[in-house]
Amino acid sequence: MWRPGRGAVFLANIDDDARRCRMRPGDLDRIDPAVDERLAACHDAADERVNGARDESDLAPLRVPPAPFGDDASGRVEVAATQRPYVRLFVGRDGALRVGR
Repeated sequence: MWRPGRGAVFLANIDDDARRCRMRPGDLDRIDPAVDERLAACHDAADERVNGARDESDLAPLRVPPAPFGDDASGRVEVAATQRPYVRLFVGRDGALRVGR
């Protein structure tokens, strides 16, 4: 659990809930850069979409409880620049999860 002075830890969403990855028999039994490239292109984190309920259940929720700071208060979630290529933050808007920008 996150707390001041200690960041959050969460796992990569590299499973394949939508079963988009097509592997041939024996692919996962050998060391082959071509297999790695195919897997990297089709796992759940390979796009910027939440592909259904099973994909959504893999996401780490971030909830900010209300605080008595007034109507003009604002907040910000920041990811270190070196980690940004590896992290997507999804925001719930209009009943859908979209990548926050």
